[in-house]
Amino acid sequence: MIQMNKWAIRGSIHTGYQESMLGIMKWIRDNSPNKIIQLGTGSGVITFLMAQYLYDTNPNGKIKAYDWWDDSSDGFHIFSMDDFEFSYRNQPKELQNIIEYEKLDYRKWLDNPDTDWDMIYLDLNNDGEKIEKIYDVLKDKVLDEGKVIFFEGGTDGRFNKEAYKGRKKFSEMKDIPYKVYSVGIKSFGVISREFI
Repeated sequence: MIQMNKWAIRGSIHTGYQESMLGIMKWIRDNSPNKIIQLGTGSGVITFLMAQYLYDTNPNGKIKAYDWWDDSSDGFHIFSMDDFEFSYRNQPKELQNIIEYEKLDYRKWLDNPDTDWDMIYLDLNNDGEKIEKIYDVLKDKVLDEGKVIFFEGGTDGRFNKEAYKGRKKFSEMKDIPYKVYSVGIKSFGVISREFI
């Protein structure tokens, strides 16, 4: 397996985060997707992890990563595009060739979403309202074509934090076929017609 250069990534690499990603990496390995969309790229840790697994199963596959780097309008911490590009340039060429990236707010992406994808990964300081809005735009791809959406979070523990107070909890989401997987302190949700 081509290994990402984790020492070149600016920003923290939370071990629990990587452990929680193993289910997503298994899905990539088992399904060999042609195209993965990532909304909320940050420092690129998850981008590079996904690229490792995608390269091993489908070296011609692509990851299209979007973020609104350098913009803290949502009130959360931000990563700079410079930090991501530094990390990107210091990854193996095989991984760089799989990844395309663009500075774009996910809300703008939703106005004109890509239609050719197998999997989407969302890491947008997620809450129930964001996931519902995104699912509403993409549900035909999930229900009719069997596409899958993974999202960071899924359990309601984060809503005890000050930054999340008053936001819609995941458990309050309606009419979304999803399941939550937890590993240690981290969790991720999977939206799939399999859970209808």
